[in-house]
Amino acid sequence: MLRSLILALSLVLASSFPAAAQTGPVSNTTTAQPILAANAQSVTPERLVGYLRHKGHAAEVQKLNNGVQIVTARIQKDNWTYEAQFEFSANGKNVNLICQLANAQNYSRAQLFDLLKRNYDFGGLRHFSIRANDQRLCLEDNNYSTANMSDAILETTVNNFLQLVRDTHPLWGNPAGQTGIAQN
Repeated sequence: MLRSLILALSLVLASSFPAAAQTGPVSNTTTAQPILAANAQSVTPERLVGYLRHKGHAAEVQKLNNGVQIVTARIQKDNWTYEAQFEFSANGKNVNLICQLANAQNYSRAQLFDLLKRNYDFGGLRHFSIRANDQRLCLEDNNYSTANMSDAILETTVNNFLQLVRDTHPLWGNPAGQTGIAQN
């Protein structure tokens, strides 16, 4: 049941990103970011969009028929561009963080096996996945509570996820036969 739900959500999520979007390092992108005040409140899709836009990133919210809301963002940070999605549960109590990485069809069997091994090492709810409809490799970090998430906690959560994407770049950043796949 969970796999069916993940596959169904993956199909929905895949439609919100252009096929050519790519996560990875970029050049000439440095922006000083202001520090936000700490406040304890629930994070909502609208608040997340405001937070991301305040940081200078592109972000928009999409409401699905089943009540799920997805914030799609293009985050530029530390000379990297991240194609990220923040999927809010229908009841708004949880959010899943998803980053689109690359076209999974370009990976060798050995590389895909290494990704599966890393899934085991992650434990918990972090994992690599492949979306069925567009064969995109994604990194997911799931099931964060949206309650009492101050701006500081939100910023830490997003930054930790983006760092996880960067830390795993040696595993996914160079599909077989391609050089520089993650670079824009």
